[in-house]
Amino acid sequence: MTVADPFELDDVFGPGPGETPAERARQSSQRFVRCHTAIAHDSPDAGGLKISAQQAYEAFGWEILRQIPDRLSVGIVRRGCQAKEILPKARAAAGLSREDLAARSGVSLDDIVIVEDGRRSMPMAILVKLAETLGLCPIRFGAVDCTLPGSDKGKMTQGAQASI
Repeated sequence: MTVADPFELDDVFGPGPGETPAERARQSSQRFVRCHTAIAHDSPDAGGLKISAQQAYEAFGWEILRQIPDRLSVGIVRRGCQAKEILPKARAAAGLSREDLAARSGVSLDDIVIVEDGRRSMPMAILVKLAETLGLCPIRFGAVDCTLPGSDKGKMTQGAQASI
């Protein structure tokens, strides 16, 4: 059990009950936003996937979230689009061609090729469509340690589905 400084917990999750990051995340009404390369506190103008404090904590952990107040956003990819590491494997595991994935996801074939080749980061909306189509967690899709289907860490939770 990780006990954290109460002021640090307030900075990340807002004031509330709970002595550990896990407890505070469960109780917090703070929202976060995940874009294609980073996670940050939510704001009215923020674009990306809006997630709860609980979802952010479960997906990225305390060590990532505790950096947000000092840095405003924290990078979750090394460089470029890390979805290139998982998309071809997940697509193959699902038995889909690039064309099949394009048809099922509504993402253009050109964008799928760009993601798989890792030529550039894609908007979060595209990554969410691809993740949903492949049954992967859209919150973690493309993050540094994203996993293949069959691993609990990469699966889409009901909470993640509800946030889309």
